[in-house]
Amino acid sequence: LPGRGDEYVWFPRWVSVIILLWAGIVILFALYQFIKYRKIVRKINRSVFYYVDEPEMELVYYVVPDGSCGPCTVGFFRQKIIIPESFTELENFSMVYQHEYTHLKNRDNLVKLLCLIVLCIHWMNPAAYLLLFLYRITAEAVCDDAAVLGYSKDIVKTYAMLLVTTTPVREKLPVVWKNNLSGHKKNGKSMEIMKRRIDYMLQKKRKGRLQKGIMVAVSALTVLASASTALAYQP
Repeated sequence: LPGRGDEYVWFPRWVSVIILLWAGIVILFALYQFIKYRKIVRKINRSVFYYVDEPEMELVYYVVPDGSCGPCTVGFFRQKIIIPESFTELENFSMVYQHEYTHLKNRDNLVKLLCLIVLCIHWMNPAAYLLLFLYRITAEAVCDDAAVLGYSKDIVKTYAMLLVTTTPVREKLPVVWKNNLSGHKKNGKSMEIMKRRIDYMLQKKRKGRLQKGIMVAVSALTVLASASTALAYQP
């Protein structure tokens, strides 16, 4: 590569190979995630029964058959809430809806996508993995906090039991939909996260704010660590 004056910087061929290999893996991973996400979204859209729009109750959602998916939000810019048919008859439906509405209001799908882009670019940086992991936990904690706000402990317990019995058991979900609870097992890390999530709700700890602060700190650390290589250059 031509430099200043008569100075040149030479890159070994193996460095170029590594750069091309890394770029190829990132592109393939991004395409795989996009195709998988679009495939599931199309499947959900085709299975929609009907559309509910009740402005006086501030309810706007799409109903799908049971087994199609769990309650979720789809889309990045034109978002919508998807609710299985049986959930609309639950006593705690308003809490389920508030949880998903908070996801929609906070644009969690879009933010997770941005975290994924950061991870693809800075795959060698451990803070990038931590950023996505913490955001998933934070998003669920914040939405749970909004769902149980103002309810008694007994009602919160029934909502917590609903989470345990209805969390979809899926092993392969697009990254933007993973919430560290999908595909939970009776014994495993995901179940420990579920227990912690329920404990936050029952004890009414404001962990969401703490985790938000941690996530912001990790974001700042990611940016600083990405720019720290500039310190290695000569003045």
